Amino acid sequence: MTVEKFELEMNRLKKQWPSTYSAERLGLLFKAYRSTPDSIFERAVTKLLLTQRAAPLIEAFEKAIREAHNEHAEEIRQFHARQPHTPFEQLEAAAGMNSGSADPGFVKDCLEVLRSFMTGKITKAEFDATCRLLDEAAVSLMKAKRSTNANAKPRGF
Repeated sequence: MTVEKFELEMNRLKKQWPSTYSAERLGLLFKAYRSTPDSIFERAVTKLLLTQRAAPLIEAFEKAIREAHNEHAEEIRQFHARQPHTPFEQLEAAAGMNSGSADPGFVKDCLEVLRSFMTGKITKAEFDATCRLLDEAAVSLMKAKRSTNANAKPRGF
């Protein structure tokens, strides 16, 4: 954690409990928590402000930082649990998005061809030929987009 972030967060605590944090105590707290990420320390201080009746000391800091770490780890775990993992899941997720570089219609077409091949509805040769056609269509679409962007006028003209 940066010194500036530590001072900012400790000032939040000092506003609540003005006479508790001497320079020596601040120095000891900084040494104890300087390796704590800024966001975790901020979250811990917020938790302390919300839950402590008296000025928090080392035991309360330990608990708040541990809880902040655990909450952050859980948020990351939940985020990754929502993400597509297999290439097929990633393609399906891309097909549902309206942002990014992939055209959703194109991605859906690719998925349909892939499903057809995986279920045996089309042969490998048909799959390859369809993929080549889709690749050619994608190249044509990109060229058309580039020429449209090149001819675009700045706003206000």
